[in-house]
Amino acid sequence: MLLEKDRGTPTISRMRMIYLVESNLNSVTRLMWGRELMKHNEKFTQFHDNQYGGRQNRQGVSVALNKKITIDVARHYKETWS
Repeated sequence: MLLEKDRGTPTISRMRMIYLVESNLNSVTRLMWGRELMKHNEKFTQFHDNQYGGRQNRQGVSVALNKKITIDVARHYKETWS
């Protein structure tokens, strides 16, 4: 990314270069550290059974489906017993 040194004169010789290396390095480091942390927690069973987000063999959609089914069953029993 380039920024003008002098406003209104966008010549290449009067531009400052902004480096975005630190941001990219932090993103890669976060991803690598996060994966290792997830593997470690799965190995030593640090997660509760109800934790779904980002876990292996579990999907966030399953949580929404379980909630929808639970509400539907509760509604059915309410109609049946009323």
